[in-house]
Amino acid sequence: MKPYRGLILCGLLLGLWLVLGGLNLAAAPTVPAAALPAPPEADAALVTGSIGGYTASVGTVALAVEATGRIHALWTGKLNPNFADFLFYSTSTDGINWTPYQILEYWDAQDPALAVDDVHQRVHIVYSTYSNLDGIMHRLVANGVPAAPVVVAPHREYYLSGITLPSGHLASPDIAVAEDSGVAHLVWQENYTQRTGPFTVATRFRAWYAYWNGTAWSAPQQKINDRDTDSVSIETTADGRAMMAWFQRWEQSAGNAVSPGDPIVPRTAYGEAPGSFPLRQAVHALYPQPERDESIVLTYAAGADTFVLATDHAMWPGHSRVYRYLWKNGTWSEPMSVAGNTTGWAAPVYVGAAANSALIRYMYTDNGTLKLRTETNGVLGTAQTVADYLAARGYTASPLAYFTDKNGGLHLVVSGTKNGVGGFYYVRP
Repeated sequence: MKPYRGLILCGLLLGLWLVLGGLNLAAAPTVPAAALPAPPEADAALVTGSIGGYTASVGTVALAVEATGRIHALWTGKLNPNFADFLFYSTSTDGINWTPYQILEYWDAQDPALAVDDVHQRVHIVYSTYSNLDGIMHRLVANGVPAAPVVVAPHREYYLSGITLPSGHLASPDIAVAEDSGVAHLVWQENYTQRTGPFTVATRFRAWYAYWNGTAWSAPQQKINDRDTDSVSIETTADGRAMMAWFQRWEQSAGNAVSPGDPIVPRTAYGEAPGSFPLRQAVHALYPQPERDESIVLTYAAGADTFVLATDHAMWPGHSRVYRYLWKNGTWSEPMSVAGNTTGWAAPVYVGAAANSALIRYMYTDNGTLKLRTETNGVLGTAQTVADYLAARGYTASPLAYFTDKNGGLHLVVSGTKNGVGGFYYVRP
């Protein structure tokens, strides 16, 4: 280890020891309120133009907007091509004036995600780290001020019998908050190396879950009882009903050493108390081969009181559709084709929903073109290309992150040009 890395690591470990030393692990049904720190705008010279004044390379981006109008941008990126991926954060109260970017993590940060708790006036940050072997990390943000990091699940590295490649890397955290109580639900994936033949190995995944009761995180738990899950995600209602969604791959279908084979459909687990998911379901009966669902996107549409799952549904070689399923009163609906294409490829990118109306928003690719479409009470609106949507607002850019507020407004982070000036921008509804 290089000397400067050792000093940084010691400082991080000391900070984590101080944070973790006072945690109370007793579960609590309701999260206590906390005094808000002074907003960062009081002490920092704000910047305009690119978010946080950031002009270097951008990786993965997360976006969240509080009901107060405060905007939170979280992203990975490299200040120098030789650096690891740092984790950056900036906030704004108006979408124009931003706090200078802060570096929250120097050690190969990955998979940033945000969740808003408007009732308790805070935002949750989660991400994974690899180079410093921390694992799944969590920070609270109150009034635009990020707190110190807490390790939810420490990294562990191990070797399975007869395999020289390591297992144990933790990745892809997804977080949702039950705002009435403030309880946060978190899922992530652990990869491991599986022997698939005498001379072949493959990476597979197992899913983990934990919840935060306002004081501490629960111990990591395996709520999905198989060693072969993928694309795990979680959503929750304000009153605490929660749903996990995932793919159960080789365990569900007759695959081989290379592919899980056909058919595959997503599965879900539903519960109404932290850590409990008693209702297990397949989203749909198995489709006839070669039909299968691929990638999935999950959200909760509060205004329609339904969980929404969108999938990349492969019909046959060379053709896929965006299928939408709705869950209400314990039952999944039949699929609806969102893109409406009958040839070529379509796949979901984002699904969001309003809380104050029945609006559901889809972003998807249709034969290589990124499009937007809304649904209200089962009726699809007119599709619009994202390029046209952005051009009408003065941008020629590519979306990097998406957020639908409680009134249904679409917020974006994009990379490109605004009125001809290149940058990393926030786009208001």
